[in-house]
Amino acid sequence: MNQFNTFDSELDCNLSQKKYPVRRYSQVCRNPFVKVGVSHKGDVSIGCDRGHYLHIGNLFENDFASIWNSDAAKNLRKKIWECDYSDCRFHTHFPTFVDKSKIEGYYQADGTVTKFPSIVKFDDDYSCNVACVTCRNKIRMMNKEDSERLDSYIDDYYLPILKDAKTVYMNGVGEYFASRHCLNLTQRIIEKYPQIKFHIHTNGILCDEENCKRIGIIDKLYNVSVSFHASTKETYDKIVKGGNFERVMKNLKWLSDQKKQGKIFLVEIIMAVSSINYKEMKAFMQLAKNLDIRARFWELGTGFSVDAPTDQDYEKYAVCLPGHPEYKKMVKLLQAPIFKSDNCLLDPLLESIRKGKAYNINNKLTLRRLIKYLLPYGLVRFIQNKKDAI
Repeated sequence: MNQFNTFDSELDCNLSQKKYPVRRYSQVCRNPFVKVGVSHKGDVSIGCDRGHYLHIGNLFENDFASIWNSDAAKNLRKKIWECDYSDCRFHTHFPTFVDKSKIEGYYQADGTVTKFPSIVKFDDDYSCNVACVTCRNKIRMMNKEDSERLDSYIDDYYLPILKDAKTVYMNGVGEYFASRHCLNLTQRIIEKYPQIKFHIHTNGILCDEENCKRIGIIDKLYNVSVSFHASTKETYDKIVKGGNFERVMKNLKWLSDQKKQGKIFLVEIIMAVSSINYKEMKAFMQLAKNLDIRARFWELGTGFSVDAPTDQDYEKYAVCLPGHPEYKKMVKLLQAPIFKSDNCLLDPLLESIRKGKAYNINNKLTLRRLIKYLLPYGLVRFIQNKKDAI
């Protein structure tokens, strides 16, 4: 395993697999035992961001201790502990394996975890200063009233669940630096828990030294994920409405320097792969290599998040689906050696496509989209593409 990847490099991406082999029994996916997510409505979930996100209660209605060790949470942990991943969707997320010995000290046989989560993810403000065509149809900012309402939850609801936290992740549904609430929450966390580090998800426009110093996170960044989506300004402008390509490039160079100096553990640029940008995947990888950071590629289904696109939009952009007219070109492009680089992370569906296993999709949502999409192009074309892939 290298510094860029958080999954086992030997993982066979067999998407129909229900259990891992016996050799896996000494390891377990850590997420249900250490990680929790909180939405703007107070909904609490455990698991992966996209692989399996199980709702276990509401922070505004119940005590967090009872939520964290609810029946639903304990049942999931027991299954994962026995290496039963039948509820997980590995076509969207790799499990994060750790040795069981790292968890045994606070895990009990009934599924109870005796300490609060070490990773907390706040997805509670959708505000963003750009509109990526694969995410939302317009720039959206939370109004002052709703932002102040979220701020009112900080002391009584948010801070208490962080007592054992090592990392706080913000903001998976919007732009961290454009969110008044996220910035207020950050400052309160720093005041109460100065040891906590931050994983920031950003579009990179405002992620510069000046803003990080102003907020107080200049020495508290652990991971920085930058949704960039392109290697050229021309393509970037087609995807990121209201963006600033030159400014993001400047900020990426600063982040790269911070990583090289050991001040940030991981910096990554993210591309939600679509028919607009897939031809730049190799150049995107080269950009990451030049900056000595990681390049991460999402299949488009995981990039559509805030505003649900129309079926026509999805069919137009979803180059990762076998029926798409440019699918075969994308598959051929993925065979390039650069996608085996240490600093490359293909999300599972793309990795399975690269390995020629694109048809073992064990997920109802993706399968429904797949079937719905294939109809306009005809079953004959799908069968031919499948034969070509084999």
